[in-house]
Amino acid sequence: MGSRFRIASVAAVVVLVAVVAVVLLSGGDDPKPAAQAAQHGPLPPINGPAMEVEGLVYNVTDVRLLDADDPIAKPYLANLEAPTEDSGFLGVFLRVYNKTGKPQPSAPGFLLEPSKQPGLAEQNLASESPFSWVMGETVPAGGVLPAPGSRAASGAIPGALLLYPVSDETIEAEPFDLVVHTAGGALAKLRLPKVPALKQQG
Repeated sequence: MGSRFRIASVAAVVVLVAVVAVVLLSGGDDPKPAAQAAQHGPLPPINGPAMEVEGLVYNVTDVRLLDADDPIAKPYLANLEAPTEDSGFLGVFLRVYNKTGKPQPSAPGFLLEPSKQPGLAEQNLASESPFSWVMGETVPAGGVLPAPGSRAASGAIPGALLLYPVSDETIEAEPFDLVVHTAGGALAKLRLPKVPALKQQG
């Protein structure tokens, strides 16, 4: 009777160890990290101004003045006060592609620089929009940010948002350059399409 009990106990322990091993190998039910999720499905095409720096391709998918009265623009201006008559908000929409075989940190900072008056350069505004770009986020190997299927990639306008204050003075000094401060300490400029004067909105 005792030997049967010992055999049953040993068998139960073997089964338990096997179950634990399967759970550890499969990772349980934890969601996949964003870096892994970005690998699934085809990457969106590169459309619009783009440049390659330190193995990453910075692609501006859209540049536009954002008006809170526009239903498309409104989600990108979450909890921001309306601008004055001679100022506005400029949205620069960005994708970053990693063409290398290993994860790469994206740029930790961007400036909007009027090419005719570089001294009027602006830093991007803090934004509570769910479609905003995340500074310095790591781009997975062979992947793109914002990751396909992510909240930031699901907005009405392709790419994630960099938001800048603009005025009549800065728009008169167009064209703008997007100044990329790379993770490696380099500076690179990407020329942006012109936008209309503030008075021409609407």
